[in-house]
Amino acid sequence: MQLERLMMTRPLSQADILGLSAEGAGVVLLPKFAFDAGSGATSSTAAAFRSASNERPEFVPTEQHAAARLEALGLQEVAASDLRSDLTGSLSESQGVFARFNALGLTAAYFRDRAHVDGARDALSDEFEVVPNFSLALPSRMRDPNVQAARGATMPGSPTWPSASGVAGAHAQNIKGSGVLVGVLDTGIDADHHQFAARPVPFRYVSFNPHNPASASRNVRGFDTDGHGTHVCGIISGATIGVAPEAELMVASVIESETARTSLIRVVYGLNWLLQEFISSENARKPALVNLSLGFPSTGMPSISKAEYNMRLSAIETVLKTLVQANVLPIVAIGNDGPGKYGYPGGFSDALGVGAVDMNGVIAGFSGSRLGRPRKPDLYGYGVDIYSSYERDSLNQSFYETLSGTSMAAPYVTGVAALYLCRQPSLSAKALRTMLLQNALSIKNGNRITKIARYL
Repeated sequence: MQLERLMMTRPLSQADILGLSAEGAGVVLLPKFAFDAGSGATSSTAAAFRSASNERPEFVPTEQHAAARLEALGLQEVAASDLRSDLTGSLSESQGVFARFNALGLTAAYFRDRAHVDGARDALSDEFEVVPNFSLALPSRMRDPNVQAARGATMPGSPTWPSASGVAGAHAQNIKGSGVLVGVLDTGIDADHHQFAARPVPFRYVSFNPHNPASASRNVRGFDTDGHGTHVCGIISGATIGVAPEAELMVASVIESETARTSLIRVVYGLNWLLQEFISSENARKPALVNLSLGFPSTGMPSISKAEYNMRLSAIETVLKTLVQANVLPIVAIGNDGPGKYGYPGGFSDALGVGAVDMNGVIAGFSGSRLGRPRKPDLYGYGVDIYSSYERDSLNQSFYETLSGTSMAAPYVTGVAALYLCRQPSLSAKALRTMLLQNALSIKNGNRITKIARYL
């Protein structure tokens, strides 16, 4: 019997893979009108579809035109969903690749040669802001030296939030977050931890170089090699410890455990995936939130010019504006660098920036703040010595960890927000923000009034 030779395709050569490494330059193209604070237009399909009926923006799609112009510059298109679309030629013969993010209303591109970025900026400047990719990171990690780290395998039977939080009262009324979508961008989630194993958790892994078809973003069983994201998700919606245990988690892993860093393009991939999930037929009518514990400092960065720093601010602020237009409230940790310092995007007016208090309502010494306008944080959450899900060992034993930070306070507030949306799913993102602020518990801390999120 004659054996036929096995024929295999080679969509990517080794030269292709190496040529699309981190040595090139990634950029994000945003339509210029999106930077106009007074513009009522959007290029986001999610914003056009999910916006509140009385706040519906004008839909102005731009991705098709951006694609044509990038192809004219020698770039090839790849699919934003998994980067495994059929390619029209060898990537090693192109100037780079690009992907459309219709849900967010923008385009990301990757140039093989950094020298071509300036030329692209000039060529596209009549319609688009071309923003070079840049790094963001988790807030600095906090550990109270006076408190022994608590790690255990014992599963808490119920949440331990203060009675003033209103969480227990909400649960007694069977208000537990059912029907509410909660998107989380973090280090991931251990989907087989006790707190999540009994339900499906849609999960998207966004690789370090998502523009590279050899390391495509993909939907897999949720994992987390750090534990931070699993801790955050447990606070929001853990089965026995969550503020809103019946909320529907959707998690995108965009932060590297080794460096605690991410990038604008990875965040764009993650948020676009979340918005695509939010506008799917089964989810389109459900209220939604996004929890973020990432950003960059308000103090600026010495390695870049003020103009470049301001461009980065504008790009992130534009993305946050799109979320609000899509009727999704972004709830963001304000940072752990102490009073007078804060992080973006939590510092933007469109974000609900969250600081941390202890269980007695005392502001944590690490909690960031801004005294100018807009004053930040907008709201506080319990974020000191919070016991939540963390990881599993090789024997599949689930473990819990005590952590502190505004990264713990933000998911508490996200959980409270999910309780309100469970009770009143028609609330717009802006109305929800107002309700959270109006119903907050006010405590006097020195000369300041601290507003702590609670359910009433």
